[in-house]
Amino acid sequence: GERDAPAAPVRHHGPVTRRTRLALVLVAGLLLGGAMAACEEPVDCTGTGAVAHRDLRYASSPGTSAALQSLDLYTPVRRAGCAAAPLVVWVHGGAFVTGDKSNGITRKVDLFTKQGWAVASLNYRLVDHPGAGPTAGRYPAPEQDVASALAFLRRSASTYGLDAGR
Repeated sequence: GERDAPAAPVRHHGPVTRRTRLALVLVAGLLLGGAMAACEEPVDCTGTGAVAHRDLRYASSPGTSAALQSLDLYTPVRRAGCAAAPLVVWVHGGAFVTGDKSNGITRKVDLFTKQGWAVASLNYRLVDHPGAGPTAGRYPAPEQDVASALAFLRRSASTYGLDAGR
């Protein structure tokens, strides 16, 4: 078999100076400090409550009731140092004919804001609703409203502390 070659002797090229020792101590301190920072506890960004921003108008189509083009935004109350909150957008059911942004929202807000997420619940033009304006809420009006609400939330992300990418 093969044998390992003997290690070459370590040669010193003169005495270790104070400057060299100081540089080594500084480098070791920086490395140790970086390792310690990586081990610090992350900030707890779970929510301790929610702030409600109600009836935010995301669009204003002619002849359409403000209530049908508005949303409620619930932002989590969190500790300082947390990044912007991710967002859940709730679009109520009802086959575009019935329903409201407030239906069953309390439990959803509680569930998500406790985890540090914001929640938006939106209304949209309903088919044949008296406040739906000249479109009578027919396709593509409800879908356009949902798209307008999403655009509003993206534009308003910094105002409400939302992460526009999540």
